[in-house]
Amino acid sequence: MSLAEDVMDNCGRLLVSAATTLDERKILSLISRGVSEVSITEQEIELIEEQDSSPKRTNNNEITSQFRHNDPAHKAVVEFVKLLLERQCS
Repeated sequence: MSLAEDVMDNCGRLLVSAATTLDERKILSLISRGVSEVSITEQEIELIEEQDSSPKRTNNNEITSQFRHNDPAHKAVVEFVKLLLERQCS
């Protein structure tokens, strides 16, 4: 995923600049700094929606239960589920 906008902390300091490709490490870093939402490029959103309908999604009850208190359509949650599924399949 690529960021559509700069990500700032509560004090207005730049955490990650726009167009940065997010990997697992960067996502976890943002979460640890209290970032709950980011804007990603439109092209990336379409790719995530296509991956959501994959057959792997039907066998992830244990993984999705870890996010039961989150919005399952939220971009970050979708990405975390995708990363966990990739780890499970490895």
